Amino acid sequence: MEPDEWGPEEWAMEARAVRRALAAVGEIVPECLPGESRYCGTSAQEHHGTWLAMLKARAQIMIEANHEEDMAAHFGESMYQKSLDDGRRYFGLTE
Repeated sequence: MEPDEWGPEEWAMEARAVRRALAAVGEIVPECLPGESRYCGTSAQEHHGTWLAMLKARAQIMIEANHEEDMAAHFGESMYQKSLDDGRRYFGLTE
């Protein structure tokens, strides 16, 4: 099933996976998806996008904090761009 066909359950499952990834890199976010104890009123789809943006930022910060400037630039720019290009091709997001 493609994301444009996902319902609330699929978005919640994917959002939880991103939340686990954030926790793995030390960024804890509340259990506030629909149906959870601290539900904040925001959809699982919006949490998914928000948490992915947080994960992207956390990765960049970890690169900058843990690698010399030249290597940080290589990882944060060159390797990032290669991975982005590869992913876009894989998911058919490029012409």
